[in-house]
Order: sequence, then C-alpha cells, then structure tokens
Amino acid sequence: MLDISSNKIRSLDGTSLLVMIELLQHRRTTIVADRMGLTQSAISQTLRRLRALFGDALFLRRPHGLEPTAFALELEPKIRKIVELMQESVGSPRAFDPAASQRTVRIAASEYELASLVPRFLALAEEEGVQMRVFALPLRRDEGLARLADGTIDLVLGFYWDAGSEFVTAPLYQEHYEVVMRRGHPLTGRLTSPRAFAQARHLLVTPDGEQRGLVDEALASEGLTRRVVATVPLFLPALASLAVSDLVACLPSRIAALFARQFDLQHQALPFVTRSFPVSAVFHRRNASSPMHEWIIRRIESL
Repeated sequence: MLDISSNKIRSLDGTSLLVMIELLQHRRTTIVADRMGLTQSAISQTLRRLRALFGDALFLRRPHGLEPTAFALELEPKIRKIVELMQESVGSPRAFDPAASQRTVRIAASEYELASLVPRFLALAEEEGVQMRVFALPLRRDEGLARLADGTIDLVLGFYWDAGSEFVTAPLYQEHYEVVMRRGHPLTGRLTSPRAFAQARHLLVTPDGEQRGLVDEALASEGLTRRVVATVPLFLPALASLAVSDLVACLPSRIAALFARQFDLQHQALPFVTRSFPVSAVFHRRNASSPMHEWIIRRIESL
C-alpha cells in the first residue's frame, strides 16, 4: 500500500515545480504568468496545490510582492536540483515557435539600441506573425546586467566590452562614429582634416555626463581637442538640434543612416581613424540553451 509521501510525490508535476522556482525568483504572479505563458489564475491555482501539498503558506503577500517563507527558501535548492535533472533528462530543448508562443520577452537597452534595433525587430516580428509580446526598457549597462542576474529581464543590448563570466555575450555587429550636420551646412565638404574637425562647433551626446570618448582619444593622439559648445543626454534632441543649427556631432553610423532623411541631415566619415566598438546581445548563462533567446538573437543579427 502506498504511504502518504508517495501520494504527495504523485501530486507533483513539472509545471508545479517550475512555477515554484519562478515565484521564488520573481516574487510576482504577473511576471511568472507572462514568462511561462500561463494565466494568473493558473499560477494561483498551482500555488494553492503546492501549499496544500507541503502544508505551508510558502509565500506571504507583501506590498512589494510575494515573500517566501523560511520553509519555501529551504525547499528552493532541492526543487531547483529536481528541475535541472528533469531538463537534463529531456535532452535538447524543444524548438521555439514564435508564431505560437504567448511569452513576454523583456529587452533592456540604451537609447541607441531602442532607436536603431528595437523598432526594426518589432517590424520583422510583425511581418513574421510573431505572437509573443516584447517589452523594451531603458536601462544603463550596469542596471541591465543586474536585472539579467535577478531574472527580471531576458536580454540586454548594448556596448559590452566585458560583461563577466556570469553572462553570455553574443556579438551582433561592429559600430563606428560619423560626422552629422544639417544639409547645406557651411562646413559641408570642409571637414577634411582632424584640425578642421576639432575647430568646428560640436554638439556632444552624453547620457551620463562623460565628456570624453573614442573620438576624443583619437584626437588626443593628434594633439587636438574638439570644441564642444553644447551637450544633450539623448539622440533625439541631438538630431533635432542639428537640424536647426550649424552645430556638428559625432553619432553612431546606424543612427545617422536611419534618421538623416527625417531630420534633413547629412553624414560623412570622420577625417581620421577611430576604433570601432561592438554591439552585442547579452543574456544570463541560465538561458544558454534557450531556443527563444537563440531565435531573437538570430533575428536581430539579420537587421
């Protein structure tokens, strides 16, 4: 005859275990429902079954979300190990079908990627009939990595020279700077030397207030400093300012190419050599075998 422990084991299933792990990590039923493609009602019902099964409240409702009980925290490493063994037993992850998936993917990026990559990714996803939802968040690089670590976002796009061993960095392409100015600018065709470039009136885009970058390093090697007369924190006000002034700016080539026509601007190569920089997709190692992440990165690479 089966004892009570065996009956409890029979009541457990993979979905319940995954819900438990997700709740321990994210502490909100809305987030877990989105990530697992389930309704909030299904998550709540699963939590009720788990509470009855373990004879413990497991999670207490607090203003900031769900707070796990001491017993739930004690269970976490054991349940996580079971889930990992189940994943290993299943083998390679099943294929990801973006046309059928109801999942929500959360992507964090700076304004550059939000303006140059995310709109084109959304257009491509719509063209291919993708059903999953995409939430894009504006975060600084360090904030993005912290949110990857706690599992509240799925992917970060940006300039990451070294994200760290906790993360996987997938290079997308190399980017470089170009000179941007309004069409018909008095300096059109005249910025042909580093000195002429440095002496122009420059608008600097600096989200964090930093006054030096790759362009300034290259000029410094020539013994030059560019003449910065104004700064703005974002690309949109920079583009709008260039359109109505005789300022010039150094902007990433994709921003220049995408928005030159809308703002009636022209762009050209710098009159000196600067190093390019990588634009990458970064995700946590826990998602190294995720077919969804692989699909998203492949699509962004194609843009």
